[in-house]
Amino acid sequence: MRKHPPLKLLVLFFCTGLLLPTLSATNSNDLYYLRQCLSSVETSNLAIANYRYMVSGKRETLKMLARFPRYEQTLERILLEEGLPTWLKYVTLAESRLVVDAVSSAGAAGLWQIMPGTARGLGLRVDKDLDERLDVVKASRAAALHLKKLYTEFDSWLLAIAAYNCGAGNVRKAQLRSGGSRYRDIYRYLPRQTRRYLPRVLTIAAIGQDPTHFGLTVEPSKVVSSSSAEPTTPCLQGKSIFCQSPSPTCHRSFSAPSGSCPATHPAVGEPSATAQLATDQTEPPLAVSELAVVGRMAPLPSRALYWSGES
Repeated sequence: MRKHPPLKLLVLFFCTGLLLPTLSATNSNDLYYLRQCLSSVETSNLAIANYRYMVSGKRETLKMLARFPRYEQTLERILLEEGLPTWLKYVTLAESRLVVDAVSSAGAAGLWQIMPGTARGLGLRVDKDLDERLDVVKASRAAALHLKKLYTEFDSWLLAIAAYNCGAGNVRKAQLRSGGSRYRDIYRYLPRQTRRYLPRVLTIAAIGQDPTHFGLTVEPSKVVSSSSAEPTTPCLQGKSIFCQSPSPTCHRSFSAPSGSCPATHPAVGEPSATAQLATDQTEPPLAVSELAVVGRMAPLPSRALYWSGES
Protein backbone atom coordinates (compact mmCIF):
# COMPACT_ATOMS: atom_id res chain seq x y z
CA MET A 1 0.00 0.00 0.00
CA ARG A 2 1.38 3.38 -1.01
CA LYS A 3 1.98 5.86 1.77
CA HIS A 4 2.30 8.82 -0.58
CA PRO A 5 0.11 9.88 -3.51
CA PRO A 6 1.58 9.40 -6.97
CA LEU A 7 3.79 12.18 -8.23
CA LYS A 8 1.46 12.82 -11.15
CA LEU A 9 -1.46 13.46 -8.80
CA LEU A 10 0.61 15.96 -6.83
CA VAL A 11 1.56 17.76 -10.03
CA LEU A 12 -2.08 17.92 -11.10
CA PHE A 13 -3.20 19.64 -7.93
CA PHE A 14 -0.15 21.91 -7.94
CA CYS A 15 -1.04 23.07 -11.44
CA THR A 16 -4.65 23.65 -10.40
CA GLY A 17 -3.42 25.75 -7.50
CA LEU A 18 -1.45 27.93 -9.90
CA LEU A 19 -4.62 28.68 -11.81
CA LEU A 20 -6.64 29.92 -8.86
CA PRO A 21 -4.66 33.07 -7.94
CA THR A 22 -5.08 34.39 -11.47
CA LEU A 23 -8.78 33.72 -11.44
CA SER A 24 -9.24 35.43 -8.08
CA ALA A 25 -8.16 38.78 -9.49
CA THR A 26 -10.89 41.42 -9.37
CA ASN A 27 -9.67 43.82 -12.06
CA SER A 28 -10.70 41.83 -15.11
CA ASN A 29 -14.20 40.95 -16.24
CA ASP A 30 -12.77 38.01 -18.14
CA LEU A 31 -11.31 36.51 -14.99
CA TYR A 32 -14.59 36.95 -13.15
CA TYR A 33 -16.19 34.89 -15.85
CA LEU A 34 -13.52 32.20 -15.84
CA ARG A 35 -13.70 31.88 -12.07
CA GLN A 36 -17.44 31.33 -12.31
CA CYS A 37 -16.90 28.73 -15.01
CA LEU A 38 -14.41 26.86 -12.87
CA SER A 39 -16.88 26.68 -10.00
CA SER A 40 -19.29 24.83 -12.28
CA VAL A 41 -17.08 21.99 -13.49
CA GLU A 42 -15.31 19.01 -11.93
CA THR A 43 -11.97 19.62 -10.28
CA SER A 44 -10.52 16.45 -11.79
CA ASN A 45 -11.09 17.59 -15.38
CA LEU A 46 -9.56 20.96 -14.60
CA ALA A 47 -6.53 19.26 -13.10
CA ILE A 48 -6.18 17.07 -16.17
CA ALA A 49 -6.40 20.12 -18.43
CA ASN A 50 -3.77 21.93 -16.37
CA TYR A 51 -1.45 18.93 -16.53
CA ARG A 52 -1.98 18.68 -20.27
CA TYR A 53 -1.03 22.28 -21.03
CA MET A 54 1.61 22.89 -18.37
CA VAL A 55 3.37 19.55 -17.93
CA SER A 56 2.91 16.78 -20.49
CA GLY A 57 2.13 19.19 -23.35
CA LYS A 58 4.21 22.14 -22.21
CA ARG A 59 6.29 22.20 -25.39
CA GLU A 60 3.19 22.37 -27.59
CA THR A 61 1.70 25.06 -25.35
CA LEU A 62 4.80 27.19 -25.89
CA LYS A 63 4.50 26.71 -29.64
CA MET A 64 0.87 27.78 -29.59
CA LEU A 65 1.62 30.88 -27.54
CA ALA A 66 4.42 31.76 -29.96
CA ARG A 67 2.06 31.52 -32.94
CA PHE A 68 -0.86 33.29 -31.27
CA PRO A 69 0.30 36.91 -31.83
CA ARG A 70 0.08 36.37 -35.60
CA TYR A 71 -3.68 35.84 -35.32
CA GLU A 72 -4.61 37.70 -32.15
CA GLN A 73 -5.49 41.12 -33.55
CA THR A 74 -7.60 39.62 -36.31
CA LEU A 75 -9.50 37.42 -33.87
CA GLU A 76 -10.03 40.26 -31.40
CA ARG A 77 -11.24 42.66 -34.08
CA ILE A 78 -13.83 40.25 -35.45
CA LEU A 79 -15.12 39.31 -32.00
CA LEU A 80 -15.47 42.96 -31.03
CA GLU A 81 -17.24 43.78 -34.29
CA GLU A 82 -19.77 41.05 -33.48
CA GLY A 83 -20.20 42.33 -29.93
CA LEU A 84 -18.59 39.28 -28.33
CA PRO A 85 -16.07 39.06 -25.46
CA THR A 86 -12.54 38.83 -26.80
CA TRP A 87 -11.52 35.97 -24.50
CA LEU A 88 -13.34 33.73 -26.99
CA LYS A 89 -10.22 34.00 -29.17
CA TYR A 90 -8.66 31.36 -26.93
CA VAL A 91 -11.19 28.80 -28.18
CA THR A 92 -8.90 28.42 -31.20
CA LEU A 93 -6.08 27.20 -28.95
CA ALA A 94 -8.23 24.41 -27.56
CA GLU A 95 -9.77 23.59 -30.94
CA SER A 96 -6.87 23.48 -33.39
CA ARG A 97 -3.71 24.48 -31.50
CA LEU A 98 -3.61 27.35 -34.01
CA VAL A 99 -2.92 25.03 -36.94
CA VAL A 100 -4.80 26.73 -39.78
CA ASP A 101 -5.11 23.60 -41.93
CA ALA A 102 -5.97 21.24 -39.06
CA VAL A 103 -8.58 18.62 -39.96
CA SER A 104 -10.13 16.34 -37.36
CA SER A 105 -11.16 12.72 -37.86
CA ALA A 106 -14.78 13.92 -37.79
CA GLY A 107 -14.14 16.34 -40.66
CA ALA A 108 -13.93 19.62 -38.73
CA ALA A 109 -11.33 21.98 -40.18
CA GLY A 110 -9.51 25.25 -39.67
CA LEU A 111 -8.57 27.33 -36.65
CA TRP A 112 -12.09 27.04 -35.28
CA GLN A 113 -12.62 23.39 -36.31
CA ILE A 114 -15.96 24.00 -38.02
CA MET A 115 -17.87 21.02 -39.42
CA PRO A 116 -18.75 21.09 -43.15
CA GLY A 117 -22.51 21.29 -42.63
CA THR A 118 -22.19 23.99 -39.99
CA ALA A 119 -19.82 25.94 -42.24
CA ARG A 120 -22.23 25.90 -45.17
CA GLY A 121 -25.06 26.97 -42.88
CA LEU A 122 -22.92 29.94 -41.86
CA GLY A 123 -22.30 30.95 -45.46
CA LEU A 124 -18.86 29.43 -45.96
CA ARG A 125 -17.97 27.66 -49.16
CA VAL A 126 -16.83 24.09 -48.66
CA ASP A 127 -16.32 22.04 -51.79
CA LYS A 128 -13.62 20.31 -53.82
CA ASP A 129 -12.30 23.63 -55.14
CA LEU A 130 -12.32 25.82 -52.06
CA ASP A 131 -12.62 25.33 -48.32
CA GLU A 132 -13.25 28.69 -46.66
CA ARG A 133 -12.94 27.13 -43.21
CA LEU A 134 -9.21 27.53 -43.82
CA ASP A 135 -9.62 31.24 -44.48
CA VAL A 136 -8.66 32.87 -41.18
CA VAL A 137 -10.91 35.90 -41.58
CA LYS A 138 -14.00 34.23 -43.00
CA ALA A 139 -13.83 31.29 -40.62
CA SER A 140 -13.41 33.59 -37.63
CA ARG A 141 -16.41 35.64 -38.70
CA ALA A 142 -18.49 32.51 -39.12
CA ALA A 143 -17.39 31.12 -35.75
CA ALA A 144 -18.24 34.43 -34.08
CA LEU A 145 -21.72 34.41 -35.60
CA HIS A 146 -22.18 30.80 -34.53
CA LEU A 147 -21.10 31.52 -30.95
CA LYS A 148 -23.38 34.55 -30.83
CA LYS A 149 -26.32 32.43 -31.97
CA LEU A 150 -25.58 29.78 -29.35
CA TYR A 151 -25.30 32.38 -26.60
CA THR A 152 -28.61 33.92 -27.69
CA GLU A 153 -30.27 30.53 -27.42
CA PHE A 154 -28.81 29.37 -24.11
CA ASP A 155 -28.15 32.71 -22.37
CA SER A 156 -24.95 31.29 -20.90
CA TRP A 157 -21.42 31.22 -22.23
CA LEU A 158 -20.80 27.91 -20.50
CA LEU A 159 -23.65 26.31 -22.41
CA ALA A 160 -22.77 28.15 -25.62
CA ILE A 161 -19.20 26.83 -25.55
CA ALA A 162 -20.46 23.35 -24.71
CA ALA A 163 -22.85 23.55 -27.66
CA TYR A 164 -20.02 24.72 -29.90
CA ASN A 165 -18.28 21.45 -29.10
CA CYS A 166 -21.10 18.90 -29.08
CA GLY A 167 -23.93 20.70 -30.85
CA ALA A 168 -26.93 22.62 -29.57
CA GLY A 169 -29.09 19.50 -29.85
CA ASN A 170 -27.02 17.60 -27.30
CA VAL A 171 -27.16 20.51 -24.87
CA ARG A 172 -30.96 20.64 -25.20
CA LYS A 173 -31.16 16.89 -24.59
CA ALA A 174 -29.00 17.28 -21.48
CA GLN A 175 -31.32 20.00 -20.22
CA LEU A 176 -34.35 17.79 -20.75
CA ARG A 177 -32.77 14.77 -19.09
CA SER A 178 -31.51 16.74 -16.10
CA GLY A 179 -34.54 18.93 -15.68
CA GLY A 180 -32.20 21.91 -15.25
CA SER A 181 -30.97 24.70 -17.44
CA ARG A 182 -27.61 25.68 -15.95
CA TYR A 183 -24.29 24.10 -16.83
CA ARG A 184 -23.75 22.60 -13.41
CA ASP A 185 -27.21 20.98 -13.68
CA ILE A 186 -26.61 19.29 -17.01
CA TYR A 187 -22.87 18.62 -16.83
CA ARG A 188 -23.08 14.87 -16.23
CA TYR A 189 -25.51 14.45 -19.14
CA LEU A 190 -23.16 15.93 -21.72
CA PRO A 191 -20.79 13.83 -23.85
CA ARG A 192 -17.52 12.94 -22.15
CA GLN A 193 -15.58 14.87 -24.76
CA THR A 194 -17.50 18.04 -23.93
CA ARG A 195 -16.97 17.52 -20.21
CA ARG A 196 -13.25 17.70 -20.86
CA TYR A 197 -13.48 20.39 -23.52
CA LEU A 198 -14.69 23.33 -21.43
CA PRO A 199 -11.99 22.90 -18.74
CA ARG A 200 -9.42 22.91 -21.55
CA VAL A 201 -10.81 26.16 -22.96
CA LEU A 202 -10.82 27.84 -19.55
CA THR A 203 -7.35 26.61 -18.67
CA ILE A 204 -5.64 27.66 -21.88
CA ALA A 205 -7.46 31.02 -21.71
CA ALA A 206 -6.05 31.66 -18.25
CA ILE A 207 -2.58 30.61 -19.39
CA GLY A 208 -2.85 32.73 -22.52
CA GLN A 209 -3.70 35.86 -20.55
CA ASP A 210 -0.62 35.54 -18.33
CA PRO A 211 1.90 32.89 -19.44
CA THR A 212 4.56 34.11 -17.02
CA HIS A 213 2.30 33.48 -14.04
CA PHE A 214 2.46 29.80 -14.94
CA GLY A 215 6.21 29.83 -15.40
CA LEU A 216 6.00 29.75 -19.20
CA THR A 217 8.41 31.85 -21.24
CA VAL A 218 8.08 31.94 -25.01
CA GLU A 219 11.33 32.27 -26.93
CA PRO A 220 11.33 35.67 -28.69
CA SER A 221 12.90 34.11 -31.77
CA LYS A 222 9.74 32.09 -32.33
CA VAL A 223 7.53 35.17 -32.51
CA VAL A 224 7.28 36.94 -35.86
CA SER A 225 7.91 40.66 -35.38
CA SER A 226 5.78 43.23 -37.15
CA SER A 227 8.85 44.68 -38.84
CA SER A 228 9.98 41.39 -40.35
CA ALA A 229 6.62 39.89 -41.24
CA GLU A 230 6.19 39.29 -44.96
CA PRO A 231 2.98 40.15 -46.80
CA THR A 232 0.48 37.33 -46.59
CA THR A 233 -0.82 35.71 -49.74
CA PRO A 234 -3.64 33.17 -50.02
CA CYS A 235 -2.41 29.79 -51.19
CA LEU A 236 -5.19 28.23 -53.23
CA GLN A 237 -5.00 24.69 -54.50
CA GLY A 238 -8.36 23.21 -53.66
CA LYS A 239 -8.15 24.92 -50.26
CA SER A 240 -7.70 28.42 -48.95
CA ILE A 241 -5.12 29.37 -46.37
CA PHE A 242 -3.12 32.40 -45.37
CA CYS A 243 0.57 31.64 -45.70
CA GLN A 244 3.86 33.47 -45.88
CA SER A 245 4.87 33.77 -49.52
CA PRO A 246 6.97 32.16 -50.81
CA SER A 247 6.44 29.16 -48.56
CA PRO A 248 7.76 25.73 -49.61
CA THR A 249 6.01 24.17 -46.61
CA CYS A 250 2.70 25.60 -47.71
CA HIS A 251 3.21 24.29 -51.23
CA ARG A 252 4.06 20.81 -49.97
CA SER A 253 1.08 20.70 -47.62
CA PHE A 254 -1.40 21.49 -50.37
CA SER A 255 0.38 19.92 -53.35
CA ALA A 256 0.55 23.33 -54.99
CA PRO A 257 3.10 23.99 -57.74
CA SER A 258 6.39 25.54 -56.70
CA GLY A 259 6.77 29.28 -56.95
CA SER A 260 4.51 31.97 -55.57
CA CYS A 261 1.04 31.07 -54.30
CA PRO A 262 -1.64 31.82 -56.90
CA ALA A 263 -3.91 34.74 -56.02
CA THR A 264 -6.78 33.49 -58.17
CA HIS A 265 -9.27 30.73 -57.66
CA PRO A 266 -8.05 27.73 -59.68
CA ALA A 267 -11.54 26.87 -60.90
CA VAL A 268 -12.95 30.20 -62.03
CA GLY A 269 -9.75 32.17 -62.62
CA GLU A 270 -10.98 35.20 -60.70
CA PRO A 271 -9.42 36.87 -57.66
CA SER A 272 -10.41 34.81 -54.65
CA ALA A 273 -12.41 36.19 -51.76
CA THR A 274 -9.45 35.45 -49.54
CA ALA A 275 -7.13 37.48 -51.73
CA GLN A 276 -9.58 40.37 -51.74
CA LEU A 277 -9.87 40.28 -47.96
CA ALA A 278 -6.11 40.23 -47.58
CA THR A 279 -5.87 43.30 -49.81
CA ASP A 280 -8.80 45.37 -48.54
CA GLN A 281 -8.42 44.99 -44.79
CA THR A 282 -7.19 47.99 -42.85
CA GLU A 283 -5.04 45.67 -40.77
CA PRO A 284 -3.30 42.48 -41.98
CA PRO A 285 -5.20 39.23 -41.35
CA LEU A 286 -2.22 37.84 -39.46
CA ALA A 287 -1.49 41.02 -37.55
CA VAL A 288 1.22 40.77 -34.93
CA SER A 289 0.58 42.01 -31.40
CA GLU A 290 2.36 41.69 -28.10
CA LEU A 291 2.57 38.17 -26.75
CA ALA A 292 1.56 39.00 -23.19
CA VAL A 293 -2.11 39.89 -23.20
CA VAL A 294 -2.52 40.73 -19.52
CA GLY A 295 -4.75 43.75 -19.08
CA ARG A 296 -5.46 43.99 -22.81
CA MET A 297 -8.67 42.01 -22.84
CA ALA A 298 -11.65 44.20 -23.63
CA PRO A 299 -14.23 44.29 -20.80
CA LEU A 300 -17.48 42.50 -21.42
CA PRO A 301 -20.52 44.71 -22.08
CA SER A 302 -22.12 44.03 -18.70
CA ARG A 303 -21.94 41.75 -15.68
CA ALA A 304 -25.18 40.15 -16.88
CA LEU A 305 -23.35 38.85 -19.94
CA TYR A 306 -20.80 36.78 -18.09
CA TRP A 307 -22.82 35.88 -15.01
CA SER A 308 -26.12 35.19 -16.78
CA GLY A 309 -27.52 31.73 -16.29
CA GLU A 310 -24.75 30.55 -13.97
CA SER A 311 -25.79 31.77 -10.53
